[in-house]
Amino acid sequence: RRLDGPPGRDALIGAVARDVVDLLTDPAARASLRQCEGDNCPIVYVDASRGRRRRWCSSEICGNRERVARHRRRTAALTRA
Repeated sequence: RRLDGPPGRDALIGAVARDVVDLLTDPAARASLRQCEGDNCPIVYVDASRGRRRRWCSSEICGNRERVARHRRRTAALTRA
């Protein structure tokens, strides 16, 4: 969406509200809403990935935390064995 001129608070809130209404009333867009699989991450995002297989709100943050945790579990399992 484009705003005419520098956006004020009301214009920004209006643009966000229109986008939310469009998102929630479009069945295809609503079907692509996902909740992040990161531990304790409350973020909901639109999965626009090619295979619709995205798991985290951010690969750099939540995805990296999951990869680090997986690595630590593997490392701990190897040291116990």
